[in-house]
Amino acid sequence: MRNTKTYGIILAVTVVLYILFEWLAPRTVSWEASLKYRDKKPYGTYIFYESLEDLFPSNQLQNNRQNYYQLWEYDTTYNHNLIIIRPDFYTDDYSIDALLDYINEGNTVLLSAFSFDSYLKDTLGIYINSQYLGNNGQLISMNLKDYPNIQGVIKYSSITTFESISSIKYPYKILGKAKNKYPNYIRFEIGKGKLFIHTNPLVFTNFNILKKQTDEYTEHLVSYLPNNSLLWDVSLDHLESEDRRALRYILSETHLKTAYYFALFLFILYILFKAKREQRAIPVVEPLVNNSLELVDSVSQLYIHKKSHKNMADKIIRHFFDYLNTRFFIRSQTLSDDYIDKLSRKSGQETSEVKKLVQLIQSIRNSESISDTTLLELNSRIEKFKQAKNKKS
Repeated sequence: MRNTKTYGIILAVTVVLYILFEWLAPRTVSWEASLKYRDKKPYGTYIFYESLEDLFPSNQLQNNRQNYYQLWEYDTTYNHNLIIIRPDFYTDDYSIDALLDYINEGNTVLLSAFSFDSYLKDTLGIYINSQYLGNNGQLISMNLKDYPNIQGVIKYSSITTFESISSIKYPYKILGKAKNKYPNYIRFEIGKGKLFIHTNPLVFTNFNILKKQTDEYTEHLVSYLPNNSLLWDVSLDHLESEDRRALRYILSETHLKTAYYFALFLFILYILFKAKREQRAIPVVEPLVNNSLELVDSVSQLYIHKKSHKNMADKIIRHFFDYLNTRFFIRSQTLSDDYIDKLSRKSGQETSEVKKLVQLIQSIRNSESISDTTLLELNSRIEKFKQAKNKKS
């Protein structure tokens, strides 16, 4: 009991020390381009999301969790600005068609991503060019055609622009460029609505929007949107679902994940050591002893001691006839010559030998007592009969 308490105290102290170490350790900055509206990391979009109500003061901001088909089917107001900001934009063909129908009804969509669905590119007639700029990245300048004095600057390891545009179905206009020559911001006229596509979503991130120059660029970029209510799209982000589980959140955070696996390891280690120390010894159970031979020997010794040779002989004869009935299917009501011939044929032994055995049995049956010699002779002839049959078999 004392050892169990000791292990418990050691485990508790270890966990507390580890938690304190992780809590006081310097935090590493994640530069992953998540672009999530709840993410306060450098490449999250928390600041931009919170500032949208200031940019559109008379309009309400909501999150859209419906797929694009449901959004198009149930939206009857046709005056929304749907904002889609993602590292990449990939979905199925039906969702793309539903999104275009949604725009066609009079809504506006701002789509900003590094890469796009091939079906969307084919439908709009756009071709994307992605250029790698090295591990350290390069400064990428961006400007808007209608605001030549406003220039946004970001530093990143790659740049995505429109290589060519060959849209026949939908009229388009180039609104902005990167490095002053590569288009990166286009507006498509789709029915009653508009689709704005931007290829550098980092301008909406916390790190870049805190820069005054880039912040002004972002404000003018969204100024092309009409003054309508806002929908921030999270329908393609599975981690934003309402049924997000605690374990998934723990495993998504580096420090929580490490602490979880460490605590799990200590718990398993504790169980193994405790089970090993407190396991009860398994008793050795000896197999049952077959005492049949000892019983037979004891009974025979009893008959010999009491001189009951005739009684023992009767039991040997009865057992022998049971053997003949089981082995040769011969019953012994009358020990006649026919019985002797039948037993000789079925056993394959000489008729004379079988006759001597039968005559000895008849003699013992008719006697009131027998000697030791007669009992031994009976046993000898019966064993000889059985052994001869077994050899022939």
